[in-house]
Amino acid sequence: MAGEIQVPVGLSGVVTANVAVGICTDGATHLLHTPTGACRLKGRNEATIRALDGYADGKTQIMVMGYPAWGPECMYVSVYSVALVSEVNKVLGGDGIPWPWKLLA
Repeated sequence: MAGEIQVPVGLSGVVTANVAVGICTDGATHLLHTPTGACRLKGRNEATIRALDGYADGKTQIMVMGYPAWGPECMYVSVYSVALVSEVNKVLGGDGIPWPWKLLA
């Protein structure tokens, strides 16, 4: 969309397939369930969609990176990266203490 500013966001939670029938017709294929509610996800390419499919068990904690976007009726996150939360914590914290709480310990 012309004039749209894309600011990347990182969200974590558990993912499920988006099987809900509703007014949103933008092709979002998954839902990320977070403590503050569900977020609709749409993979930017086939590899990202396959990664979301692989973690869509409703139990595995993942982190997604993407850009918020507006479809015809609803907002979704256009996902370009998917990783396990445990792997992200290792990279950022180094010793298993979740970042950023490591800085407060």
